Amino acid sequence: MKCKNVLSLLNQKVPLSLAEKWDNVGLLVEPSNTDELEVSNIFLTNDLTEPVLQEAIEKKANFIISYHPPLFNQFKTVNQKSVSQRIAIKAIENRIPIYSPHSALDSVQGGINDWIANGLLSLTNGKGHSRPIQSTQEAVSKSSHKITVYSNATDSLLSEFAKLVDQHFTISSSVTHLFCNANQLANICNFLKQETQQGNVQHWDITNLEKSPSNVKGQGRLVTLDSPVEIDQVVTCIKQLFELDKVRIGKPLIADPSSKKIQTISLCAGSGGFLILNEKADLYLTGELKHHEILDACAKGNYVLVCDHSNSERGYLKVFKKDLEQLFNNNINIIISEKDTDPLEIV
Repeated sequence: MKCKNVLSLLNQKVPLSLAEKWDNVGLLVEPSNTDELEVSNIFLTNDLTEPVLQEAIEKKANFIISYHPPLFNQFKTVNQKSVSQRIAIKAIENRIPIYSPHSALDSVQGGINDWIANGLLSLTNGKGHSRPIQSTQEAVSKSSHKITVYSNATDSLLSEFAKLVDQHFTISSSVTHLFCNANQLANICNFLKQETQQGNVQHWDITNLEKSPSNVKGQGRLVTLDSPVEIDQVVTCIKQLFELDKVRIGKPLIADPSSKKIQTISLCAGSGGFLILNEKADLYLTGELKHHEILDACAKGNYVLVCDHSNSERGYLKVFKKDLEQLFNNNINIIISEKDTDPLEIV
């Protein structure tokens, strides 16, 4: 399958517009002629370290999906001094594009946070419900139309898009998504017609967002079980879901912590203290929390489960693999890294 088609399908599955504004998502490393690159082996990892990249090369991967973006900070030179730049250089040398969905995969329906929420709902045989803690910041929340433009988008063309629409982003060198409201639609269409006549745009598609089903969710999840359960049941559930032997637990500062039942759980994969602690819940679940955040939650009579950052995310790759196999009609081999692990371990 051509890389440009892979990117298009990925964005349908996990719209990059769901990502948080601070995030760095999409195609982060793009070797020459990436659009026409044939993709037969996609390599999945939570973190793209140098050993993991070498594993991908040895397994003949020709496309990498790294949940965490290996490139984040801006830089003015490209050299061997920085780990992230060494990774980018080696990927380009081996003609392997690197793509990251990160916070978009947290927000989307069926993504990482829903995976955790559904695992917890199994405690009451699926009886209960979950909702996003924070609605997504994506542009479609204020836009009525999405326009997909197929062109070799130059800086000047992207600059014109920015003047005419609510938001734009590019998922490859030839595909740009624009979000606009009804008042902007006529102007952008007239502009695209002119650019088509000049040969700068090949063609474009318009989606009416007000009539389209949305898979928009948001960050974090607040899970409400149909009936309360014991904390030991929750701990066992999370250990099995995350495939961990141990998790760290903070207990409520009450006379008899064992009397505290769990019915509401505020959760976020990765690092979620800024988000989950804004909700009233019996239990706070995430990958990492600050010391004083834990003290405060326990002082208020709540349980806390902390599992280390990537431990709360990595297990989802097995689910994502199945989703991708279905997305690509089993025409692409999906490989999960065997060397990708959390940098911390309990000894």
